[in-house]
Amino acid sequence: MNSFENDILEDLYNYALDHNIGILSSHEFSSSMTALADTKKRLIIINSGQSNKQQLPFQVAHEISHVMNGDKSTHLLAFNSIHSDPQIETQANRSAIQMLLPYYANERQIGLMNYTDFMSCFAIPSHLEAIVVKEFQKYNDKSI
Repeated sequence: MNSFENDILEDLYNYALDHNIGILSSHEFSSSMTALADTKKRLIIINSGQSNKQQLPFQVAHEISHVMNGDKSTHLLAFNSIHSDPQIETQANRSAIQMLLPYYANERQIGLMNYTDFMSCFAIPSHLEAIVVKEFQKYNDKSI
């Protein structure tokens, strides 16, 4: 991971702690495990040893969003689970994108920002493109 990603992770972890969200981060989980949220315990579980380290800020923001959004679930919410409620996951993705946009924007001039670069920067899955486009436009409209 580069220093940009490390700085974002540190900020996100501090944000979580400031909002009474516990963090369990370990590189010793199976490399196939992604991030999880236990909304009842206000805990996020992060696999810092996963292969796609570029996506870690997005996963952390996503899991923080589950807790901050007050999502309810009878099981742990997994970052890429097919068992989670699609509406809950969509909102967590939207909130995570909103959380990451200022970091991206702080590194670029408004005219040089584009959503595909943003998605690439945080390894955001392509199936979220429509959400990214919408949130990107809303962010740009506020900045002008």
